[in-house]
Amino acid sequence: MTRKAKVTVSTLQKLEYAKLMVEQGYTNKQIEEMSGAGKSAVSRWKIQYQAELAGRHYLGQAL
Repeated sequence: MTRKAKVTVSTLQKLEYAKLMVEQGYTNKQIEEMSGAGKSAVSRWKIQYQAELAGRHYLGQAL
């Protein structure tokens, strides 16, 4: 199994991708393909965005 090359995604891009998933119903797989990021990163962006919308603090850097 080959590893993906590391992809750099800006904070603003992460926020936009998270909004697409939460507000417009894009799937994690669609965002993975659009951004080039891996499964865990895309899942983390979505979870973090949902936590911030709910007013909860997410451990780590804010989106």
